[in-house]
Formats: sequence, C-alpha cells, structure tokens
Amino acid sequence: MGMSQKDAEGDARLNTALEEAARLAAILESVGEGVQSIGLDGCISYGNAASARMLGYAPGELIGRPAHATIHHTRADGLLYPVEECPILLTLRDGRTRRVTGEVFWRRDGTSLPVDYTISAMRDANGAIVGTTVAFTDVSERETA
Repeated sequence: MGMSQKDAEGDARLNTALEEAARLAAILESVGEGVQSIGLDGCISYGNAASARMLGYAPGELIGRPAHATIHHTRADGLLYPVEECPILLTLRDGRTRRVTGEVFWRRDGTSLPVDYTISAMRDANGAIVGTTVAFTDVSERETA
C-alpha cells in the first residue's frame, strides 16, 4: 500500500520543519554570546553552550532553575537585587525590550560575571507573552581595561 500524495506532502513539511529546527539550534549553539530563554514562571527553559560555559554550568544544567535566584540575585556591589526591579522579570510582565549595561550575573562558583544584556519578549502567534529571551555578553575584558 503506497503513501498518498497528501501523506507525502505532510512528511515533506515535517522534514522541512525538523531541518529548520536543527538549523536554528545549530545557530544558537554557535553564537559566542550567552542566550537563554526564560518562561513565564521565571525559570530558565533554554541556555546555549556559551551561556552555560560563561556561568560555569554543564550544558542543560540551568534548565528549570529560577533565573533571578540563580544568576541575577545580587548586584555588583553585593546588595540583593530586588525581584521587583529585575529587568528580566519586568519584561516578562510588560513585554518591553530592555538593554542593560554594567550589571553582573552570578556563576555557579559564586563569582560574578560582568555583563551587558538585552531582554526581549517571546510572543505566541496571538501576540501574548510566553517568555523572554536574554542575550548577554561577558564584558570582563572591557571592565579591566
């Protein structure tokens, strides 16, 4: 029994979608900047290899952890970073893109990493916020120059 033309077209669309997903994953993994997605619950749902490396984690190890409590809990001066002031969590609420300079993220070993980062809302087909994307750059070389 052969495959119908409709089934063949469906398979072709699925293969194309899988190829596109693999291509996009390869792009994200090859980027030198850290890229994370944060879900509506404030937890990290994706982190590329650069993100894990810069923060001292194994790939995938940050998945499911609360972003603020894990990497953004304290300011560079050692004072706690209030959740209600966290630009990442603010973007989850209002959808505004934010560019932040001169802050730190925290590594697994408890040391700080000077970063600049951009937070953008991820939206579904209806425009509802479904999370954020955080792209960050290690600026330690600039900080010490």
